[in-house]
Amino acid sequence: MKKNIAIVGAGGFGRETACCLRAINEASSAWNLIGFFDDKVPAGTENEYGRVLGTVEDLNAWKEPLSVVLAIASPDALKRISGRLDNALLDFPNIVAPDVKFYDRGSVSMGKGNVISFGHVFSCHVDMGDFNLFSCGSLIGHDVALGHWNVVANGCKVSGGVMLGDSNFLGAASVVLPCRRVENHVVLGANSTLVRDALEEGTYVGCPAVLKKSARPAPEKKSVIWLSLAQTGEAEERFVREAFESKWVTTVGPNVDAFERELEEYLGERHVVALASGTSALHLGLVMLGVGPGDEVLCQSMTFAASANPIVYQGASPVFVDSEEKTWNMSPEFLEEAIRDRIRQTGRAPRAIIPVDLYGMPASMEEIMAVAGKYGIPVLEDAAEALGSEYRGRKCGVFGTYGVFSFNGNKIITTSGGGALCCPDEESRNRVKFYATQARDQAPHYEHSHIGYNYRLSNVCAGIGRGQMLSLPAFLEKRRGIHEQYRNRLSGIPGLSLLENPSSHYRSNHWLTCVLVNPEEARFDRETLRLALQKAGVESRPLWKPMHLQPVFRSCPFYGAGVSDRLFEQGLCLPSGTALTSEDMELIINIICNL
Repeated sequence: MKKNIAIVGAGGFGRETACCLRAINEASSAWNLIGFFDDKVPAGTENEYGRVLGTVEDLNAWKEPLSVVLAIASPDALKRISGRLDNALLDFPNIVAPDVKFYDRGSVSMGKGNVISFGHVFSCHVDMGDFNLFSCGSLIGHDVALGHWNVVANGCKVSGGVMLGDSNFLGAASVVLPCRRVENHVVLGANSTLVRDALEEGTYVGCPAVLKKSARPAPEKKSVIWLSLAQTGEAEERFVREAFESKWVTTVGPNVDAFERELEEYLGERHVVALASGTSALHLGLVMLGVGPGDEVLCQSMTFAASANPIVYQGASPVFVDSEEKTWNMSPEFLEEAIRDRIRQTGRAPRAIIPVDLYGMPASMEEIMAVAGKYGIPVLEDAAEALGSEYRGRKCGVFGTYGVFSFNGNKIITTSGGGALCCPDEESRNRVKFYATQARDQAPHYEHSHIGYNYRLSNVCAGIGRGQMLSLPAFLEKRRGIHEQYRNRLSGIPGLSLLENPSSHYRSNHWLTCVLVNPEEARFDRETLRLALQKAGVESRPLWKPMHLQPVFRSCPFYGAGVSDRLFEQGLCLPSGTALTSEDMELIINIICNL
């Protein structure tokens, strides 16, 4: 009778382990794979081997006897998760692919929870502890001893008499020469050869492998290097001072009018209303598009919550769309799939589409607008992070029926807190102003025929914005220069990649430079990098957690293939503010290079 078994980890090695179980079943019909558990992949996600059933905590609460295999190629994760699983109903069998060759099976001892994938050769007298993981095609010599939570990548050669402690990672095609001793928390780089004992934790690379150390200790920082800090100067102070001196300290005044006019001149083709925040601009954009109760709005999943929250303000329902690989923004293909399926399920098209120009990178607006036009759905472009970015020679924020900017304290320019809604014509601009000032009708008294909002930008904050507009060209040049420095300095590091302009049609403002960390190639993960920067006083931030993974939106439909899930898992925003100094950049680069 088959035993029920579950795999912790729905990634690449989880699927490889599922293949092992399938191969074992072809010979002995031993296992019934009920599914996967993964903290980072939402329940219900399916692959060709099964469905994600929940998180590790869900597994810990399992009410029936169940065999469990940990299939995560990270020593730290193996140790952490095996320590969390204290459910007495769970057991941890050793999983050995049927083609693994043992010269003397009886002399090989294993603890529990070990996974030996396809194509391995074990000599004799091998002794291993618990939760060791072997990827494909390695050679393990005689009299080798392993502790716990070791990961041996594909194609390794571990010679006779080697002793491995706990939580070590042997990279692909690495070699450990006979009788070497590897202590704990050692990473041996891919294609590296260890000829001496590795007694100190750290990363060993090369042939012969040597411990990779910092060229010099990181300088002590007394102040934090912030992710994106505003820069202000005399011009901002002058305009704010004028507001106080003229007593225009309310939500109307010369600075508001001038700021709107300067934005219109910069964009070149839109009417602009200055508002209290980017969120209020999104909300009024939906109001102007007639979104209301019972409607559905298609929204990019990879974004800040402010893109989706106003949909709910209007009593409508968000439907989330996955990202495309090249821009990290809304996938035109999944957008059309979502539209077709919502029409099939509800009998009508969604009321609006909200693509986002993420981190300043323009979305593929030509394709998105084509899909939107095909089905007659208006577009509200969320360009909150993209002032100054361009797509096919036009400024971001002007492609949809309405467009949105944010002037929060960390954006490309700031009004301390503020935003703007770009409108197609003067009539719509006047209507937005009407709603933004409590929808007061023309009358000597306060008369209201519509629900309105207190959403106008103050004249004081608009003064800050006017000063910032004078510096916008310099801010754009500095952000793009920072991105170029990151690209030049990090380009040779395995497993690291930046969000880049996909072609000459795209020109990001590079509001934030973002890096993806592929842990299998880099030998460290996103969180390791974030914590290393944090320890040195450097602020960084994971990419936006996709909206379809957020608890508040868990019941909303999602259309995609997990691109945004992977981006969130691997992505980190690096410090990119215009106040960043060359010394700051050097510190950040050194931390990354020496991981």
